[in-house]
Amino acid sequence: MHYTNFGIIKLRMPKAVAAREPPLLKNALQLPGMDANWVAILSAGAGGIAALLARRMMRLAPTRDMISVNFGMIFLMLLPAAPFFWYFKFSWLAAVLFLLAALIDVAANIFYYLTFEKLPAVTASAVMALSPLAALALQPWLTPGFSLSLVNILGIILVVCGLILLARGSPNGGVAGQRVEVKARHLAYPLLAALLFGINVFPVRMLIANQWTNPYSFYLLRALLIA
Repeated sequence: MHYTNFGIIKLRMPKAVAAREPPLLKNALQLPGMDANWVAILSAGAGGIAALLARRMMRLAPTRDMISVNFGMIFLMLLPAAPFFWYFKFSWLAAVLFLLAALIDVAANIFYYLTFEKLPAVTASAVMALSPLAALALQPWLTPGFSLSLVNILGIILVVCGLILLARGSPNGGVAGQRVEVKARHLAYPLLAALLFGINVFPVRMLIANQWTNPYSFYLLRALLIA
C-alpha cells in the first residue's frame, strides 16, 4: 500500500523476507479504528485541496521556488518526530533505491507544479489522478504472477471515463473569472507527473516491504533532498 498525492495505491507485491522488526515501524503510524478505504478518501480529499492551493501559489512564485519552499516546510514539520519514528537500515541496495525514488519524485513534482502554471486545478487534478494506472500498467512486468480481474478492469474503465468527463466539463476559471485556454501540449505536464508518480511506487514499496525504512523516515529524507 502506498500513499500518494492522489490517495492510496494498493499493490500486490511478493512477501518480503522475514527480518528484524524495527522499533515503531509496523504499528506506530497506523490510525486506530480506520481502514485503508477511509484513509484513501481523506488522502484524496487532502490532495484536492492541495491542488487548489497549488494553483493559487503558482501565481506568486516560479516553480523552482515553490518546490523548495514546499518540501522545506514538510521537512521542518516532520523533523521534531525523528527521535520517535526514525529508522533507516543502510545497505547499498537501499541507498540506490532511495536515490532512485527521490530523483523520480523530484521530476514528478517539477511537472506537478508546472501543471498548475498552465492548467486549471480541476483539469490538472483529473489528469494526474491517472497515476495509479501507470502503476497498474507496470505491475505485470515488475510483479510476477500479477493479474487484473474483470472487476478491476471495469473499475479502471469507469474511473478513466469519469476523469475524462470531469476534465472536459470543468470550468476553466482563471484570475478574476477569466477563462483559461487548455492547450493540448499543456496536458503533457500532468500526464508525465502521473506517469512518474506511478513509477515511483515500486522503489518506495521495495524499501518499505524489505523493512529498510519506514514511511516517516522515507518522507523525511525525501523532503530534505528535494528541498
